[in-house]
Amino acid sequence: MDKANRLNQELIFLSNKNIFHVTDLVEEFHISKRTALRDISDLEQMGLSFYTENGRYGGYHLISKELLIPITFNLEEINAIFFALNALTSLSATPFAKSYKHIYDKLMATLPNINKMQSQSYKTQSTITRRLLSRHHNF
Repeated sequence: MDKANRLNQELIFLSNKNIFHVTDLVEEFHISKRTALRDISDLEQMGLSFYTENGRYGGYHLISKELLIPITFNLEEINAIFFALNALTSLSATPFAKSYKHIYDKLMATLPNINKMQSQSYKTQSTITRRLLSRHHNF
C-alpha cells in the first residue's frame, strides 16, 4: 500500500476513535513503529488535531476529526450511492472491484448513525432484490 493510500486509510481508522496509540496503527496497518510515528506527524500536518498525554492512560487524544469540508447527502442520494456500489460489486469484470469496499467503508465512516442504519437496511434490501433477480434470470 502506498503512503498516500495508507494515510487515507489511517484517517478513516482514526475517525471513530477519541484516543489512539502508536501500537494501534502498527497492528492495524502492519507498519513499523517508526513509520507509524512518521504517519502521525504527516496526519498532523494534514490537519488532524490531537494532543499527547504521557503515562499509564496516555496516548494521542483527538481534538477534532473534521479534516474536509463536509458534503451532505439526503437519504435518497445516499441510497442511490449504495445502490450503485451494489450494482458495481456484482460486475466481476471491473478493474475497480477492490476499491468498492474501500468506498463503502469511507462512506459508512462519515455517515451519522441514523443514516448508517437506514443505509445498511437499504443495502440488505438491495442485496435480497439482486439475488431474487439473478434467480429469476437463471430460469
